[in-house]
Amino acid sequence: MEKIWLLNQPALPVPSESPRDLKFNAGKIDKFVTSMGWTYTDRFGNKHYTIEGINYLAQQVMNAFGYVTLTGVTFTTGATVSTPNEVLFNPVDNSYYKWTGSFAGGPKVVSANSTPESTGGIGPGAWINVGDTALRSELQNGDGSLVNTRYGTLAEYVEKTPSLLATKYMDETEMAALASGDLSVNHQPKVQQVMDEAHGLKCSVYFPTGTYCFDTAVNVWSYVRSVWGDGSAIITRRYRTYFVDGSTTEIDPARDTRKLFRFLSGAVGAQSVHGLQIDGNARSIEVAASGTSSATGIPDQTYYGDIEPGGTSPYVHGPDGNIPVAGETYYNHDKKTSGLVVFDMVFKDAPGGCVVENARNLRVASCSFLGWYDHAVYTAGAAFTDQGNGILVGDITVTGNTFRNRINTRGNGAVKGRFGFNRYTVTGNTFDIIDYCMAFDTGGGTGAVQVQPWGQITVTGNTAT
Repeated sequence: MEKIWLLNQPALPVPSESPRDLKFNAGKIDKFVTSMGWTYTDRFGNKHYTIEGINYLAQQVMNAFGYVTLTGVTFTTGATVSTPNEVLFNPVDNSYYKWTGSFAGGPKVVSANSTPESTGGIGPGAWINVGDTALRSELQNGDGSLVNTRYGTLAEYVEKTPSLLATKYMDETEMAALASGDLSVNHQPKVQQVMDEAHGLKCSVYFPTGTYCFDTAVNVWSYVRSVWGDGSAIITRRYRTYFVDGSTTEIDPARDTRKLFRFLSGAVGAQSVHGLQIDGNARSIEVAASGTSSATGIPDQTYYGDIEPGGTSPYVHGPDGNIPVAGETYYNHDKKTSGLVVFDMVFKDAPGGCVVENARNLRVASCSFLGWYDHAVYTAGAAFTDQGNGILVGDITVTGNTFRNRINTRGNGAVKGRFGFNRYTVTGNTFDIIDYCMAFDTGGGTGAVQVQPWGQITVTGNTAT
């Protein structure tokens, strides 16, 4: 360890022309240039790096960026290695080598027809083998089969992760559109492919940053536990829904943008959706006013619902169809074990509704609704053959949300219930809208579809401006 005698050490302020200081510094310059240590101490007691120390730091930084393969040159052709992270191919043993010796005197020059042994040797401070080309090629194949984890191979671990990426099967064109917001590309088919896979794996689907354009609805099957993001993914449509040519009631299935997500929880547990932005894009498409479809030939706002929380049925819904669950019927199925939780979402510019459909065990919490044309949250219920049996709608909670709709004059109320339901709670929400805040409409039903009885409606702690 270097001894520092502070009493004898020059300490005049910088700059100093004292002969004593100059003599002291001359020794430090020699140490800076020639020492193999990494640091030296100046006349104030501060430490600085020597050339060897600076070289070491540079090597660490370059090593952190990984290897750089020198292309077009080998030990046979001859080459110049300029940095510690450059690797040179040796055809004799089909391997790459890294020079770990000093670069203080300049780049490492390798003469033609050399080998690692003949131009510096092999070992620490000389050439080190960093891997053969066969291994490098296999590691680049992308399946991770050579890499083991405590959970099996990397490929097996990836297949068992809690969430699949919604972008898993997208090509370069689709990824570029995702990043740029280009709505000329339909992302729905590739996202649906991921949902199909997630259903089989019984896992969730994560949406990375980007703008996803859906030309038709994505079906979220029963075993997909959650659809989620970190708030930076936007789901949208690029054009309106169309009727079949010549009709004002039948939707063209090839141009059906009414729904963006259709959740089908069935009889195997609740699903959730959170952390996404749903941009209905009403500003860019043509939507008729409520009840005017027959006159305009254009589907009106009542046709649209960006998220459909349906499917609380006695089935497992999947890409292969609806599979009945043994012992379950619409009359005895406890739908409280199913349903949908919608939270931390942003809905804006909806051409119709935001969360719309017959629903059971629906919870909408901590969301922002920023503009809609029909209703922000709309559930309509009916019984089957007998009143009170086969109830489709109930156990609805709308809590802690913000509803703002002053961007258009055609928007209807924020929260609506229709045709009867039980246990409907609206609490702790903030409303800033032109139309009404909420409505519960008894409506009516005929034939086999009868009105449900009402029960246990709770409205409390809401604020309206």
